[in-house]
Amino acid sequence: MIETIINVSIYALLTLVIAYFGFRNISLRVRLQNEITKRLQSEVNKNIIMSEYSSLLQEVENRKLEKSDDFVKFLSDSREMAFTYIEDAQVKIAEFDKVLQEITEWNNTYGTVAGDVPHAEKIKQISLAYDSIRELLPEKPTPNN
Repeated sequence: MIETIINVSIYALLTLVIAYFGFRNISLRVRLQNEITKRLQSEVNKNIIMSEYSSLLQEVENRKLEKSDDFVKFLSDSREMAFTYIEDAQVKIAEFDKVLQEITEWNNTYGTVAGDVPHAEKIKQISLAYDSIRELLPEKPTPNN
């Protein structure tokens, strides 16, 4: 009888141990599956964040490029305006020089006889040539002038 009680006790104890390890195995599988799911979700989240970061970085680069394109356009336009201004100035100065050269040659040849002053028409020509040069100057002083 004692032997039967010992056998039943051992059988019950082994059954409890097997049930405990079976339950523990199922518990560990569920926990492992949950951890794997969390890890996969974190990888997906990381990939989404990296994708968003890349797109935002690309957008920032595009904005920088647009700003630099605007700056290059500004420089190009400024350069073109400067060349136009220089060409206009050279034309006006050449016209002024032509008028003034004729007047000074006349004055050197005929105007100094007996203390005469240049003829009024010649002074009017000088004035017109001077006015054409004055057109090159801005009406209001700019900070760079």
